[in-house]
Amino acid sequence: MKNLMRIVLAMLLTLSMVLCFAGCKEEKPTEPETTQVSGEIAAEGFWATATYRKDTTVGEGSKTVKLDVEIDGRSITITLNTDAEKLGDALYGAELINDASFFDTLNGIKLDWNTHKAYWAFYKGDAYMMSGVNEEPISGGEHYRFVYTK
Repeated sequence: MKNLMRIVLAMLLTLSMVLCFAGCKEEKPTEPETTQVSGEIAAEGFWATATYRKDTTVGEGSKTVKLDVEIDGRSITITLNTDAEKLGDALYGAELINDASFFDTLNGIKLDWNTHKAYWAFYKGDAYMMSGVNEEPISGGEHYRFVYTK
């Protein structure tokens, strides 16, 4: 009788372990469906409030910098012409950000940390920037990326 109890108990433990491991299957996030209308990102999700949803050129000035805005698996490139000395001033002057020193809205897309637990990561090329946009000098020809990051 003791052996039968041990066997039943062992089978129950084995079954519960199998069920636990089956429930631990890693779910990979699915890429959101992207809707493109003649090269333009559809106004949905975070992009619903975007000022620009396709590659565009803004501003006037002798210096040109490229800005990639990347969110929800989609991106656009904004070419910014400016005479500003600092990137933050250039972005603010072109109304691409809501504050020259600390911003949460870029290209009309607001990332509220309390709501989204996300922020705009700032890169120069592929290098993550440890300084803010208000400290970044520009001379022209730079390529920056702003990436939705959780």
